[in-house]
Amino acid sequence: MVVLFAILTTVISCGGGSVSSSVGTEKTTTVKILHMNDTHSNNDADGHEFTFNGVATDVDMGGIARAAALIDHLKDDDTLVLHAGDAVQGTLYYTLFNGEADAKILNTMGFDVMVIGNHEFDDGDSFLSSFIDMLDFPVISANVIPESTNVLAGKFEPYFIKEVNGAKIGIIGITIAGKTKESSNPSSEITFEDEAETVQKYVDELKKKGISKNRSPQSLWILTVSEARRNGYRH
Repeated sequence: MVVLFAILTTVISCGGGSVSSSVGTEKTTTVKILHMNDTHSNNDADGHEFTFNGVATDVDMGGIARAAALIDHLKDDDTLVLHAGDAVQGTLYYTLFNGEADAKILNTMGFDVMVIGNHEFDDGDSFLSSFIDMLDFPVISANVIPESTNVLAGKFEPYFIKEVNGAKIGIIGITIAGKTKESSNPSSEITFEDEAETVQKYVDELKKKGISKNRSPQSLWILTVSEARRNGYRH
């Protein structure tokens, strides 16, 4: 199980603001992004033994409670809290409670939005539909297209927009198509569109809505990807 908990602070700068700088008049907005993914129902901490200077040491690691406490400590009005998918499947919490335990825990953690991961489809469209219904925050994926009569129709949007200190932040959700079709169980009523083409489509749409780093009020769009391949490593 891999859990990524990343903290990113970015500064948005655009012309037309009131803060002076050496390159002109600018206004800046700082946005803190708290991001995690691949939690896979690993809600409990794990015990591990490490050897330090020849001495065996027991260490209690991980656990969703630690992540929740860190989010609570770091979160403020400038923060986006994102889950990039694969929240379920992997422990008895999922096997016994079919996503309900995971949903109740996630609902307490202050997420702004979650992207559909490939493992959200492991038990088919109906499970994903019921899991989305259990969540108190929106779910997104821009390249997952259910047929109009499918149980997932209308359950999620392609992107999510949040205003942070006057900056409109657009978050586009992308589900890795090949991996989901090959290793999970979406039905034949689900179409997966090309990731890159979909991103460009919704970048263009968000720009028309004024979600662009080149327009005022200052803003930017953000892409959140569920499963990414980086430097040859696939989690």
